[in-house]
Amino acid sequence: LIQHAVDEAARLLRAHGAMVYLVEEGEPGTLRFAAEAGIKSPEVSTLIRDLELPIGVGMFGTAAKVGELVVTGDYRKDKRFQHSGVADRIVRVANMRSFAVAPLISQGEVLGGLGAYSSRVDDFDEGELALLQALADHAAAALWNTRLIERLNRSQEELAHSERRYRFLTEIAASLSSLRDPAAVLSRTVEEAAHLLDAEEVIIQQVRPGSDVLEDFRSVGAQAPSLSQVEVRIGDGVSGRAVQLGEVVGTGDYLADSSFKHTEAADAWIQRRRFRSSMSAPLIGGDGPIGAVSAFSPRPDAFGQPQAQLLGALAAHAAIAVTNARLDADLRRQAEQLERRVEEQRTLAAISREITSLHDPVAVLQRTVDEARRLLDAEHAVIHQRLPGTNVLAD
Repeated sequence: LIQHAVDEAARLLRAHGAMVYLVEEGEPGTLRFAAEAGIKSPEVSTLIRDLELPIGVGMFGTAAKVGELVVTGDYRKDKRFQHSGVADRIVRVANMRSFAVAPLISQGEVLGGLGAYSSRVDDFDEGELALLQALADHAAAALWNTRLIERLNRSQEELAHSERRYRFLTEIAASLSSLRDPAAVLSRTVEEAAHLLDAEEVIIQQVRPGSDVLEDFRSVGAQAPSLSQVEVRIGDGVSGRAVQLGEVVGTGDYLADSSFKHTEAADAWIQRRRFRSSMSAPLIGGDGPIGAVSAFSPRPDAFGQPQAQLLGALAAHAAIAVTNARLDADLRRQAEQLERRVEEQRTLAAISREITSLHDPVAVLQRTVDEARRLLDAEHAVIHQRLPGTNVLAD
């Protein structure tokens, strides 16, 4: 997703180059090269890859410091930010004039910046800058997920007490990092969780957008009516309590436990399934809770601390899969919308230039209706004019 964001920034902004610099983990005051696109000069590419910038220096350092989009219409003449001798040399060699950098921010932490440059002065308009920021937001979320996966990988040996558990968690992490089929990862997660936790049923629920209701996303082992037929809200039951607190919540005897809020419908579902033990771990996304993964068993006190740790790790993986699925869909939708908006602005600017020239009014009018039909995806477009001295409109 990060490389995709750089590629799209270079393409959609019609930039001469785009790149990402990231805050070095362990060295929070330094930005280092991560990715590039569109740069054809080997010399410029080498200089960009070797560049290191302190936070607060250059366009990337400034964007990382203030946490906002930073734009200049002519880099070399702009004195509003602190220049770097090495960066200024790169700017001269690459003939960079217009420059824009959007910060990569996730969970309130600045992770780096996505920038694009052009050899033309004042080359980026508002639509293109909005597109750059949208791409940066998605790249930041992808980077946060990658780092979360790395942290999970480092802690999995402590959480997994058997060869099969460790192998499963490693395979799930690899599947997530590929980002090819999040739905398959979630299905695999619930199936393996049921086996590893010796659970009768495992369910992944997600928060319904715009509400506090949890609904089924993936489940395994459900022979009786699904939990999706029972309205579970954040704060209700074990799963709702886990989402509310943002931590693993469990009980060894669901119906007798008064430590969480019961609802008549959920208790009836538990009673029908003859479940005693229940344990839920929250799915935490970039903007907060997005759901929960829950395990159920007819045995009392079926889940202990090792199972809670394992379920927490599985929930973290599931959260990444759900988040990445949403990010991928959002990125494609926003890129299409913003690309269309930028294209519309470019078309209108071109028509405006033709209209002001007035060399061939008929050609301008024809261009106008042709572009109107294309941009509006219309079946037909026509320009009417009022006949002189009448109230009649004619083609």
